[in-house]
Amino acid sequence: MRTTTTLSVAALLAAAGVAGARAQEQQQPEQQEQHARAETQQRAEERPRAEAGDSEELLTGRFELAGSQERAEARVNEAIGRAVADMGFITRGVAADRLREKNPVRRTVETEVQGEHITITYGDATYETRSGDWQTVTATGEQVELLQTASGNSIFQTFRAPDGEKTTVYRFSPDGERLTLDITLTSPRLPEPLRYSLQYRRAGSEQPVASR
Repeated sequence: MRTTTTLSVAALLAAAGVAGARAQEQQQPEQQEQHARAETQQRAEERPRAEAGDSEELLTGRFELAGSQERAEARVNEAIGRAVADMGFITRGVAADRLREKNPVRRTVETEVQGEHITITYGDATYETRSGDWQTVTATGEQVELLQTASGNSIFQTFRAPDGEKTTVYRFSPDGERLTLDITLTSPRLPEPLRYSLQYRRAGSEQPVASR
């Protein structure tokens, strides 16, 4: 009887050991799967932060006008002439002068994107806002509403006044060396929108930028 009891206990211990091993084997795949899911989630959470950092670096820098000031101003004047071409003789001259005043060409542009804050310095005028928030600022001598946002490789800047709206899209090249300003100004007083582009290159860059 003692021998039988000893064997029974041994058999029970052996069975328990096998069951425990099997349970551990079953838990291992589950643990591995949970670990893999945790790693995947962590990578997914880190990716937007990394991409946001890369985007902020691309959209931040100091840029200089590509080509001569005279050529850039001539391009703006040509665009103004097209915008006012269908106006009367007297009003055409007044409108053209006002458009030149509101569309100066500056030799330098500085941009900075940090989180939700966007800062743009065009010549000696600096505009700093929270992305997506309208803010009252003074631009070219008058109070206007300003909205700035960033998306992809571009910064969007819109000035809104009672008599019109001016939007500048700051488009950065993929390598961050070139910057194109696409400007559109609309007003109920203009027969058609004023549209023109200006080319800039990152300060210190020797890479030439073809002028439009």
